Amino acid sequence: DVWGYLYISHNDALTSVDGLSSLTDVVSDLYIYDNDALMHVDGLSSLTTVGGDLYIYESPSLTNVDGLSSLTSVGRNLVIYGNATLCQDSVDDLVDACTIGGSISTYNNNGTCP
Repeated sequence: DVWGYLYISHNDALTSVDGLSSLTDVVSDLYIYDNDALMHVDGLSSLTTVGGDLYIYESPSLTNVDGLSSLTSVGRNLVIYGNATLCQDSVDDLVDACTIGGSISTYNNNGTCP
């Protein structure tokens, strides 16, 4: 568990977050942004709860968020935007599977869906 904030950002060479495969809960906010080479978040497949906000934005190589398929609860806001190759259907599936305590904002995810 992470008992605070988790920011994954500004890592131009980061292609995956596989090292986080045992993470189940983020007590506060999870931000994933500005990671130019990040292609997926499959390493977060054990994550079930984000207690605060979940933001995923401006990661141009991210194609899906299927790695968050175990996520069931976001305590506050879920915001996913500006990911040039992210399939919006993948985002919609995530939103549909979660209980969101705040607002939902998803836009400018312009990837081609399989």
